[in-house]
Amino acid sequence: MRDAGSSPANDVPSSFRNATVTLFDAVLGYDFARIDPKLQGMKLQATVHNLFDRSY
Repeated sequence: MRDAGSSPANDVPSSFRNATVTLFDAVLGYDFARIDPKLQGMKLQATVHNLFDRSY
């Protein structure tokens, strides 16, 4: 989970601000050395950003 706080929408002072949002990410990984020590250092990882596909 990551929280993106309110921030200026552009470089114009006193302009509008972007809203605060909370986004969810997911990471899944596996170390192949667990099944065979000869595979030491071989890893697989998948990362998903914005898991629920929300647009802001």
